[in-house]
Amino acid sequence: MTMIPLFPLNMVLFPGMQLRLHIFEERYKQMVNECRASGEPFGIVMIEDGAEVGFSATPHRVGCTAQITQISDLPNGNMDIVVVGEERFRIVELFGDRPYLYGTVEMLPDMPQGETKANTLRHLVISYLDILQQAADVQFNSSQIPTNPPTVAYLASMLLQIDDEEKQALLEIEPIDQLISTLTRLYRREVTLLDNLVSPAEILIDGTAFSLN
Repeated sequence: MTMIPLFPLNMVLFPGMQLRLHIFEERYKQMVNECRASGEPFGIVMIEDGAEVGFSATPHRVGCTAQITQISDLPNGNMDIVVVGEERFRIVELFGDRPYLYGTVEMLPDMPQGETKANTLRHLVISYLDILQQAADVQFNSSQIPTNPPTVAYLASMLLQIDDEEKQALLEIEPIDQLISTLTRLYRREVTLLDNLVSPAEILIDGTAFSLN
């Protein structure tokens, strides 16, 4: 187990996911500066109750470590940072005696414990993106879709068009084999649904209609 600073947000971070953040609260400026000095990550946890700004929010118990890869110090004292998700963790104990929340956490293993459906999931993700690119008239290179089972699972979780509470539920699934099985079922459903929607005319992506005629 290890102790890390925690940053509650109204979103879910997955391992491998890049995220840009604007840091303006003094407590989180302090947190970022401490992480910059130590080179250690902080943890991003989705808020279960409360708000991002102001008083401390109550986070979900499972989050993801965030390693800072870029910091831009702004003239007004605020910061723009870029982080990348690294490891899932579960909060064991929370502490509130610093300006920001921190806690003792245990990292969740992401190595498959047995035979997985990662290759099936990978092909379903490619099919899913194929349909979306047809609708949006954009291109992607399927060879860039990873083959490593945990990486496939986290990418699939990030890409799926579901709300944040559902994404949080995916983040909490362990072991990784079970996450892959769950995602495989979800992607089979989504690919079938999108196939049926795309064939006649148009599809809605994030509220925007793309005509196929």
